[in-house]
Amino acid sequence: MARVTDQSSKDGVNQTPTVLVAGKELADRTPAGLTAAVRAAQQ
Repeated sequence: MARVTDQSSKDGVNQTPTVLVAGKELADRTPAGLTAAVRAAQQ
């Protein structure tokens, strides 16, 4: 558990839920925002 907590802190996770797409925090947590972020990450 400590390893996960340490890695989360290094990745910038400081609250839940935190959603990362391609290593960046998702600002728009709507379904459309998530879809757009995943599509952008695939390019």
